[in-house]
Amino acid sequence: MPVPMLSSSTTHQLGFITAAKMIPKPEPKREQDQDVREAQQGDQGSTVGSETTTSPFNTPPSSPSISSEVADFAKTALTRTAAETIPVIRDATPYPGDQFIILHKPTNRAIILDYKWNLRLGPVHDFSSTSNLIPVHGHCNGYGAEGSSECQWLCVEHNGWLGFRSVVGRFIGRVKCEDCKEVVVPGRALEVRAMSHGMREYFCARRHPRGGYILMMPGGNTELLLKVEIAAGTCDDRLRGLVLREDGGALWEFVKVDGIIC
Repeated sequence: MPVPMLSSSTTHQLGFITAAKMIPKPEPKREQDQDVREAQQGDQGSTVGSETTTSPFNTPPSSPSISSEVADFAKTALTRTAAETIPVIRDATPYPGDQFIILHKPTNRAIILDYKWNLRLGPVHDFSSTSNLIPVHGHCNGYGAEGSSECQWLCVEHNGWLGFRSVVGRFIGRVKCEDCKEVVVPGRALEVRAMSHGMREYFCARRHPRGGYILMMPGGNTELLLKVEIAAGTCDDRLRGLVLREDGGALWEFVKVDGIIC
């Protein structure tokens, strides 16, 4: 039987069909979006009942932060409003874990840290009143702004010594004396600088028969306990307001505060 002759156009069409059959068919597209969602859920960890599924991926450690105690102390200070009042306990005992306003008994002025980092006495509230509630002034908020200050101190303990820490985590301590090799010179001022509770930030409180406490600090490499006193005059251009002396000692009242007022 004779083979039929194909035209050139028919041959071209058959070649195109043959080539098309040789091209592999593409595989069905994977549901990548579902895979991504599952990976993200695994990375964050999902909790079902009491079990937690953690991610198989390595995640970087969280950045270091200040202690939760200080963070909560600061957070509460920034959320108070001027319309609130909080309870206080007058003539309280300085005890670790409690928060205090430290009053100079003769003047009812408090130890405050102003926006220039100067430690001095300043008015906080009319403590001549017998009320156990005081208003939240709010003037101590916004630390660092001109006119703002801190007036509240968290009492802590280290090696049996008391310490007083501000809302930003710095301690009241004696000025470092380079020239006298840590032997404190009577009359030298106090400051708020250290972020840790070391020997220069050690305090002890002695109850006075007339009420209140005398605050004392160790005298460097000596066995002498120096008393916290009010600076006389303004001869010190730093105007710290508080100094250490061998004799005397100011009377201080600790007002326990159940919350943050500044």
